[in-house]
Amino acid sequence: MFLKEAGLNSPKELIGRKEADMPWSKDVQEIFEKDDAYILQTGEPQLGFEEVLKSDDDRELWIRGSKVPLRNADGATIGVLGVFIDITDSKKNESELYNANLKLAENDTLKTSFLANISHEIRTPLSAIVGFADMLAKDHIPATEIAHFTRLIQTQADHLLKVVSDILDISLIESNQIKLEEQTIDLVELVNDQFLILSHQLKNLNNDHIRAKLSVPRHMPHFYIKGDKVRIRQVLNNLVDNAIKFTQFGFIEVGFQVKDEKQVHVFVKDSGTGIDEKSKTIIFERFRKGDHTYKKQFTGLGLGLAIARELTQRMGGNLWFDSELEMGSSFYLSMPVAEHIAEQPEVDVPNENLLENVVWENKTILVADDVKHMHQLMHLFLRDKGVTIINVMSGEEAVEKVKQFQNIDMIFMDVQMPGMGGVAAMKKITQLAPDIPLVAFTAYAMEGDKEKYLKQGFWDYISKPINQKDLTLLMHKYWVVASK
Repeated sequence: MFLKEAGLNSPKELIGRKEADMPWSKDVQEIFEKDDAYILQTGEPQLGFEEVLKSDDDRELWIRGSKVPLRNADGATIGVLGVFIDITDSKKNESELYNANLKLAENDTLKTSFLANISHEIRTPLSAIVGFADMLAKDHIPATEIAHFTRLIQTQADHLLKVVSDILDISLIESNQIKLEEQTIDLVELVNDQFLILSHQLKNLNNDHIRAKLSVPRHMPHFYIKGDKVRIRQVLNNLVDNAIKFTQFGFIEVGFQVKDEKQVHVFVKDSGTGIDEKSKTIIFERFRKGDHTYKKQFTGLGLGLAIARELTQRMGGNLWFDSELEMGSSFYLSMPVAEHIAEQPEVDVPNENLLENVVWENKTILVADDVKHMHQLMHLFLRDKGVTIINVMSGEEAVEKVKQFQNIDMIFMDVQMPGMGGVAAMKKITQLAPDIPLVAFTAYAMEGDKEKYLKQGFWDYISKPINQKDLTLLMHKYWVVASK
């Protein structure tokens, strides 16, 4: 090391040289001369010191050394003896360890903040749901208040579901278990739907200060992209929710621009608070939240944008933004254009008003679930549909009811029940009555669960929490609609 820094090839080249004769770099020579001058003047050694030497090519070299005075027989100092060790690698490791410890400390802080945030984001809507449900249980409540409380409960339940979904999604992404489909998607239809959703959200918020805007190329009835339709909707919903969260006045705009034959840019723009410079660097990091106004803490887990970018990139696209503080933000989603447009099959989706008025007289369903309130909910959803409902609490009971009754037209089977589980019961019932549609009726709603249960033998799948519209649509698939 010493020879290399001195620019020499052999120890013999050192003999007879003075320090002024050595080909040090200027900075290194000044350091050595200063150290040596101190020892020659004071006669005191320097032990275990560390110094950083910078080469002409800006490379840093760390050394640990000791220098002692050389004395003659009379005790006079006649020179300096120095020993050096190259500690560059250990210093590098020390720096990396230090940075790693800083990162761990930061992650611990983020984790603590995230857990506190989860507690807040779950407890807040739960408190509202429990509180307003308690109010609904009281006597003599005006109809207007009942409608208001019901709407608040639904809103808070939707928020709670989004929190749970974000936690599940980030877990799937981190474990590399998230599955995406490649579909051909009509982007014009998708963006128009998103505009309607935005308009509906603003209407529910009674916000007349924000205008919803739609921007699509003219004379383009259809335009197709590749991706997972459910996940693209999830990304756009997240961007629209953020725009609503950070916008108080002005506009929120959804639309798309065709850049070339391979890429299209879908966007969500707003006139909101914008994003400050510090937040711009962390906006897509997990568990990070940008407080754009410096005045209030916005709701959310700090997962939405991280999930959105990860999903987008896994579908072959990208997600980025432009923003200026107090001037608004524009988020752009690039997606690949579909090269070959397949014929889009027409799907028989009944009118929602028709679904509200359908009846299925003389139809009987069996609901197997070990949670009593699920039976109550099914009765409430179907009480005006003319359907007879048989309730059982276990797989064994479900099998016995199928043996006992010959007129069961559909079975909703909870997957996880004590004793005989839903899958085992489904297989026994399939042997007894193979023509009865069996629906997996479950809270297992992670990516791939639907495909798993269909592969095991269920005819269809509906995840909890269920809503009346999804339930009616599913039943419509198997039964002939008879209008009142």
